[in-house]
Amino acid sequence: MEIEKRHLVMVILGMVVVLQGCDVATTAYALDRGGQEANPLMVPVVESVHTMLGAKLVGVVLMAGVAVMAERSMPGGAVYPLLAAWGMSLLPVVNNVGQIVGVL
Repeated sequence: MEIEKRHLVMVILGMVVVLQGCDVATTAYALDRGGQEANPLMVPVVESVHTMLGAKLVGVVLMAGVAVMAERSMPGGAVYPLLAAWGMSLLPVVNNVGQIVGVL
């Protein structure tokens, strides 16, 4: 992997981690104000910030493992699963913020 691609991979990975943290923060904020978790699979996880952080950590580690496998099978391939993870991490944050400010 070229140095530029490594930097890109690290930037995208960093953005995914930040978005996961934003998801935890905005979810906790909304729940503290009477909101409800819309994803039935996440309902048991959002009972505490610690379980949310643990679930997000497991997800990031698994996603990083997929990126490593993609890189091994195709040079530069780590970018693709990371971009997918970025998009999937952005959507709940946008939804949460929209719910909090009353736009959505």
